[in-house]
Amino acid sequence: MNKSEFDQLPEETVATESEKKIKENLKPSSDYLGDYFKSLGKGEKELLGVETGIPSLDERTFGLRGLIVLGGPPKMGKTSFALQLAYEACLRGTPILFYSLEMTKYQLFTRILSRIAEINYVDILLKGGLYLDKGSQNKNILGEDVDDFNGLPTQAQVQKLLDAGNSLKYIAPKFYIREQGDAGEINFESLRREINFIKTEYKTDKVLVIVDHLQVFPIDAKEYHDTLTKENILISKFNNISKETGVALMLISQVNKAGLNNPNAKSLSDIKGSVDNVYIPHFIMNLKSDDSNDEDDGFAPKKLNLHVTSRDTRSGTIKLIFRGEYSDFRELEPKVN
Repeated sequence: MNKSEFDQLPEETVATESEKKIKENLKPSSDYLGDYFKSLGKGEKELLGVETGIPSLDERTFGLRGLIVLGGPPKMGKTSFALQLAYEACLRGTPILFYSLEMTKYQLFTRILSRIAEINYVDILLKGGLYLDKGSQNKNILGEDVDDFNGLPTQAQVQKLLDAGNSLKYIAPKFYIREQGDAGEINFESLRREINFIKTEYKTDKVLVIVDHLQVFPIDAKEYHDTLTKENILISKFNNISKETGVALMLISQVNKAGLNNPNAKSLSDIKGSVDNVYIPHFIMNLKSDDSNDEDDGFAPKKLNLHVTSRDTRSGTIKLIFRGEYSDFRELEPKVN
């Protein structure tokens, strides 16, 4: 090849490392459309996410998915509400991973039994073993179980407790609880591993993960210098895990002082005043006392408003009755407002 021929060759542009990285990360929508079309429903299901057992909530959200924040003042039953959603979802086949950072497994079991059987929490702790622990039941000469009247007052209550115990046994294989003090540290890496284990174990992306609650989830103190920064970091990390794994991840959170003093508070900024908390979560659910409630009188049923804010479905309010004696929530008005 002579010089004239060489000079006529086209120039070849050598891409820099920066340009290569841009090409790897910046792709046209045409690269994704095929997978998107495949992901769309074929008319075989009514919900996009996890079914909760509360029809108005399912109708408003089309099923729980993405990052969810459940907020509210103390004594509004946030843990009971999340536990009820978890139980009902598991009853319908969804695996549950419940991080209980303040209560023990046994406390959660008792709340589940109390709600299903409609028997007081303390009565179950004091008398439940007479019926649920086969080894402690008294027998007659024929070997039959005998109620010696030290336990529940009616046979109907006994049967309801036995049915509740069987229901708890039914969901138990898919209901995982992690509590503080368990073997193995609880942190974001263990959370990610355990979610992926359950997804693989049950061959599903539809998993409901609940963290009770946001503010006490372990995080390295070197990563933050104040409470607001800590919560921003926590929200962002939980959001990343939800996106990576595709699970519904619910965080239980205390409201901030402004939210406590604002009876009309409905947004995430009322739960926590950070920018991240406003824009990142898929759903915001805020439990607030109904203005018509009288003074707190113990376990009397309370009217509550569940304010639901969403990025892509209808926002609004669902009216609930909370029976604190049994840790039970029911719709006051079944239809969506």
